Amino acid sequence: MTEKPSVSGEARKKRREALHAENRRYWPATGLCSVYGNRVMVIANDSLVKAGVYCPINTKKHLRVQNIAEEAGIPCVYNNYGFGGSFSSDCF
Repeated sequence: MTEKPSVSGEARKKRREALHAENRRYWPATGLCSVYGNRVMVIANDSLVKAGVYCPINTKKHLRVQNIAEEAGIPCVYNNYGFGGSFSSDCF
C-alpha cells in the first residue's frame, strides 16, 4: 500500500482558493439551518447562473454535502430551481 504524499496546509489552501475562484459561479449554495427547531442541510442552486444548470463541479459538491448530512443524521432540504442538466461540452 502506497502512502499519499503529504500536502502542506498552505498548499491545500491555495488549491482550494484557486478552485473556488475559477468555479464560484457554478457552485450551489449549501449550509445548515433550523426549520421548526430541527437542524437541516439546505442545498440550493441559482437559476440566474447558467439557468441553474448542473455542471460536474455542482454535482461533486452536492454529493459531498449529502454525504456529510447522511453521516450526521441531518435531513436535506433542496431548492433546485433550474432547467436540468446541460449537454454542452463545457458541462460534460
